[in-house]
Amino acid sequence: MIGKAIQTTCKNVLNEAENLFVYMSSPAPSERVFEISGLPKMGVYDVNFGWGRPKKYELIYTCSLSECGDNANRSLEFSIILKKHEMNAFASIFHKTLNCLLNASSAMPMYRVNNLLLFM
Repeated sequence: MIGKAIQTTCKNVLNEAENLFVYMSSPAPSERVFEISGLPKMGVYDVNFGWGRPKKYELIYTCSLSECGDNANRSLEFSIILKKHEMNAFASIFHKTLNCLLNASSAMPMYRVNNLLLFM
């Protein structure tokens, strides 16, 4: 579902460019809106103001994605803020999905969007 939406959006971006500002500034439809964004190559853990690199980096966002680790051990750090019952539901779904992805065959469809692999 997400993959199809991304593919459709990518195909229609240039077709709708002249109406993009009007579309983005108009109220969202009554459907549920979902957004994923991140700056995985921002390098926040590489910043050094003279007292060493940060051990922990936090932003006040509902969700964030950032790169962490040194050159040998690069990884992504994902943060999300939810109410307790929402976090419990998210954790359960995330755990089940991760297990499915780790046990899935190589025939699983994948889509690459800005160096992010999406499994569908």
